[in-house]
Amino acid sequence: MIKNHKDKFWVLKSTEKLAAENNTCLKSVEEKVFEFGMQCQFIHPCHSFILDLEDTNWHDIFDERELEEIDSAGSPLIRPPDDDLTKVLHDIKSMDTEQIYHYAHRIDHNPTVDHFKTWMSLTLTTTSSIFLCENSGIGENGESDVIKGRNNKRKLSAITEMERAKLGNKMDVIYRSGTTEYGCLEIGQKNNATKEMWDSEIKLPVVIKDILISLTNVAVDLLHELHTIGYNISRDKIQLLDMDCPQGFITRIRRTSKIAYPSTTADYPARIASILRLAVNCKSIIQDTQKKV
Repeated sequence: MIKNHKDKFWVLKSTEKLAAENNTCLKSVEEKVFEFGMQCQFIHPCHSFILDLEDTNWHDIFDERELEEIDSAGSPLIRPPDDDLTKVLHDIKSMDTEQIYHYAHRIDHNPTVDHFKTWMSLTLTTTSSIFLCENSGIGENGESDVIKGRNNKRKLSAITEMERAKLGNKMDVIYRSGTTEYGCLEIGQKNNATKEMWDSEIKLPVVIKDILISLTNVAVDLLHELHTIGYNISRDKIQLLDMDCPQGFITRIRRTSKIAYPSTTADYPARIASILRLAVNCKSIIQDTQKKV
């Protein structure tokens, strides 16, 4: 592939500038990913030509200017806010949990045609009701701050081996419309940090690439316009992954920040607003792809 399709590779403008400044050989994104993959002694997403921008290994391969260019190419990760969502968030901004519960019941909608309002009413009613009883809420996990800090600094195994974990391809949820798949969701194991990291950073990216490939089989000419998504739920937080192929043959993954689920009556209003934004942003990405295929 390196020799036969080099004319179609993704060459960054920042790489051209760096090569000229340093008088070095110009290399495409594909060539850099390939060379890194050849150094890896263990399974890594780069072996599937996946470049996950949250993987800190890439800071050793690309300059910061190159990573910024890769990140900013194509459609943005965060899409323009939905008007209906903006109104709801404005309405509930100063409400407490009980007020949000009653607000959700008052949303005027026809469930046969007003799908967004139906979803919003059900979501707010169901989630807010969890926190209305005294002492109710979702308990925090028992992981110590020391262990949590250590896990946050872990680097995805590539050159140095990480404890082995079994890789499966079955996901917890598949998002589809009709027979067409657009993404999936994986819930990490709370008591196994290595398996949780494996699922989030290897298994989930590989599966959403398989879904992207299946979409391109339907619309080959739209390779650089299609997106697939993945949700990763880790302990009490959720994160959205957006995969696409902006140029060349590299599939890029960009991730949102991890968002905490509501855990108490006090934090419910702010946290549910963030969750709603994330869900509607994901919906926008999927709908853009649906329109093209």
